[in-house]
Amino acid sequence: MEGEEITSRMKIWTTITLICKLQQVGCRDV
Repeated sequence: MEGEEITSRMKIWTTITLICKLQQVGCRDV
């Protein structure tokens, strides 16, 4: 079930990245 955990983390990371880009705030690439 590790695949599901990785997928969920990817979705969360992608969502945060999109929000940062949309808000154009100085988000650091982690």
